[in-house]
Amino acid sequence: MGAIVLLGETYELSILEQATRIPIAHLRPHSGSLSVMFKVLDVKEPRQVLVKRTGLLHLVAEATVADSTAKITLTLWDSDIDEVTKGRTYILHNGRVSFYDESMTLTRGFSGEFILSPEHLMEVCDCIDMSRPFAAKPTSRTRQRSERGRNFDGVAGREARGFCSKKSF
Repeated sequence: MGAIVLLGETYELSILEQATRIPIAHLRPHSGSLSVMFKVLDVKEPRQVLVKRTGLLHLVAEATVADSTAKITLTLWDSDIDEVTKGRTYILHNGRVSFYDESMTLTRGFSGEFILSPEHLMEVCDCIDMSRPFAAKPTSRTRQRSERGRNFDGVAGREARGFCSKKSF
């Protein structure tokens, strides 16, 4: 717990007060120690997953969560599945964003915890999906390709010279 000293007296701050909440639309891959407030829109059926490194079976479920800026997939492991219910608002304290198969997911991590929020999110935005592949990545190509099909040396490419675009051997 954090503390604040005001006029010589010390006041304890709860986790809800000391957490600076990040909107889901501002999440980036591989970021950690996040506090995110969200509403659970949907929880899928849990499935069994075998972890190769340890050889143990775990239950894994995916939940779709959203706030007023965007939505993202929340991965729930084992006992977390029972903690989160559809339609409620939670704060994920010390959560992290993982990046797998070109998609971002929100996870609790080892030190994270779910806190039932006293505030309720009424409006949620489900138009922007941050779990979609490349949602958080900026586009790298800023200019269009040349219509003339020339390379960096200015020489016409294979198609511009009348050949097929693919080499034939």
